Amino acid sequence: MFNARSVAVVGASNNERKLGFHVMKSLIEGGYSGSIFPVNPGKGEILGVRSYASLMHVPGTVDLCIISLPAGLVPGIIRDCAEKDVKGIVLITAGFREIEDESGGRLQDEIMDLADKAGIPVIGPNTFGIVNLHAGLNASFTPEFSRVRTGGIRATSRATGATGTGRRASRAPLANWLSVAGRRAVGSGSYDAQ
Repeated sequence: MFNARSVAVVGASNNERKLGFHVMKSLIEGGYSGSIFPVNPGKGEILGVRSYASLMHVPGTVDLCIISLPAGLVPGIIRDCAEKDVKGIVLITAGFREIEDESGGRLQDEIMDLADKAGIPVIGPNTFGIVNLHAGLNASFTPEFSRVRTGGIRATSRATGATGTGRRASRAPLANWLSVAGRRAVGSGSYDAQ
C-alpha cells in the first residue's frame, strides 16, 4: 500500500468542502508520480485529472483505493475493489463502529468481512490516511503533509485529530505516517518505507 503505483479516489470532488477534494489535492501537491484515477459519476474531470464513473470503469490495475463516501455506499465499493483486484484500501469514511450505534457496528462488520474474504488490507475506517514521503504518496486529506521534510521517522497515530501534527511537523524528517483511527489496519510493522 505504501508503494502503490496507482491510486483510485472514490468520492473525488472539485468541491473544497468535501474530503475527496483534499485527498486529490494531497496526491497532486505531494508529487505522486503514479497513476491517479478520480472516481465520481457526475464529473468528467477532478482537479484537471480525467474522472471515471465507477471503479469498474478505471482502466488497468488499481493498487490502492481511497474511499471518501457516505458509509452506506462503502459495501458496494468494497465489492468493486474485490472484483477489480485492488491491493489495499484506505477508508477515510466515518459512520461505523466509532459512532457507538449498532447500525454502524454492523456496517463495519459487513465491510470488514467483505475485505477479509477478498484478502484486501484496509486502513480505517475513519482514518486520515497514509503517507509515504519517499514515494511522494500522500494518501490523506491533509495536503500539508506534502510539505514535511523527508527523512526516516515512521509515525503511527490512533487519532484522526493527530493530523494537526502535520501542520507543525515540517521540521521533523518523516518517512511514513499511518493513522489507525478505526482500529482496523494492516500491522504497523508490515510495510517497507523505501
